[in-house]
Amino acid sequence: MFQAPQNTFAPQRPDSAQRQRIATILEKVSAMLECFPDRADAPSGMAQAETIAQIFAGYPDEVVDLLTNPVSGMPVRQKWRPTPFDVKQACEEAFAPVRARLERQRREAETRALLSAPVLPRSERPSLDEMRKRYGGESWGISHSSACQEQKPVKSLAELEAARDSFVVEDSPELKAAIGRILNGD
Repeated sequence: MFQAPQNTFAPQRPDSAQRQRIATILEKVSAMLECFPDRADAPSGMAQAETIAQIFAGYPDEVVDLLTNPVSGMPVRQKWRPTPFDVKQACEEAFAPVRARLERQRREAETRALLSAPVLPRSERPSLDEMRKRYGGESWGISHSSACQEQKPVKSLAELEAARDSFVVEDSPELKAAIGRILNGD
């Protein structure tokens, strides 16, 4: 079953403050919709205003104020009365910088908290010898695999040609010729 994403700014059960906010948004939306000409195929004004108000309720007041403003908002950005889809797109577009600012503030607060974390006094820090004991001696617990050990030197061209001639994948003169071209740099 599909579950709609939860709104960041609107609580699930509207309390009196939320109902007051929605009423204020509804007034702004009604005023905004009055700026658009009526169309025969447009839904009834109040039903559309309520739907748009519910969309706006999921965004901070600065987004609502920006988009419902008759001088700089949706009334001067589009020719016809906006659909709920248009409103949602405009809200997301207007909220993107706000979201980025909030995320930046969250990261800055996180960084400040990490930077202000207490550092152990030198007397309480483990010594180098204690660290070696804890983490596996001189190698610090890092084992060398066979791939990391000394590699065999590259064979000479004569050895590679001899290996090519003895290499049997199939008796194919074309394959031998291709390997020869690769070895000769052709």
